[in-house]
Amino acid sequence: MPNMHVFALRTLTIAALLLQASIAAAQDFAIQGVASLEILPGYRTAHGTHMAAARIRLKDGWKTYWRAPGDNGIPPRFQWAGSQNIAGVAIHWPAPHIFVQDGITTIGYSNQLVLPLEFQPKEKGGPISLTGSIDFGVCKDVCLPVRASFAAVLPLQNPSHKPAIRAALKSRPMSASRGGVKSVQCTITPVKDGFAITAKVRLDSEPNARALAVLEFPHPEVWLEQNKTRVTGAILTASATLYPFTKQPLVLDRSKFRLTVLDKSRTIEIRGCPA
Repeated sequence: MPNMHVFALRTLTIAALLLQASIAAAQDFAIQGVASLEILPGYRTAHGTHMAAARIRLKDGWKTYWRAPGDNGIPPRFQWAGSQNIAGVAIHWPAPHIFVQDGITTIGYSNQLVLPLEFQPKEKGGPISLTGSIDFGVCKDVCLPVRASFAAVLPLQNPSHKPAIRAALKSRPMSASRGGVKSVQCTITPVKDGFAITAKVRLDSEPNARALAVLEFPHPEVWLEQNKTRVTGAILTASATLYPFTKQPLVLDRSKFRLTVLDKSRTIEIRGCPA
């Protein structure tokens, strides 16, 4: 079974005041000198969605985590209970960085993270009210779990922080075709307590010897233990062991797998894991 890393048992909580729609300014709240959280109100898109963002600023030397944090870490998790006029939300992750310290590899962000949040309103012409919280981890010499509560009204007019949000959107990983992926081949093999997943990716040029590939499968009751990435010429091999914790039969839909290649000069997101 996978190893579980335990964080220092310390929770920090902050609460944000309601942001009026006419102000269209970011919230900025300090978290005990380690980090600060801002809700960037953003703008309505041509598709009728609202693009906002959460910005986490970090003190020098501290980092926070990507959605798949690596050997250790707590990725950002949002709760939207109490929010109004939200039919759905999509999180657009910027390309992360690899950190290696004391033999432990983690994936995330230093200095700051601007995390775009695209809201689908139930009523397209109506305001969106956010009430919720975000749990995330911050790390330096120690790792701390953080919970930040927030509330905001997203403006229909007067877009704000559009350049910062668009810059974060632009820094998302490349598609497979743009990133130079020539082919992808996956094998899925039953093993004790789970499944062994191996993906071989052929690129148009040789990746860095320290390139990292991360396999993901979106299911609330599975754990993926990542194995070491191998680079042989232009072929990158990623492997992981998937452990299901559900009592129901697990269907491994190959189209749902996501493979992210973190190379020195490019980050590539590959959707699907074909045989």
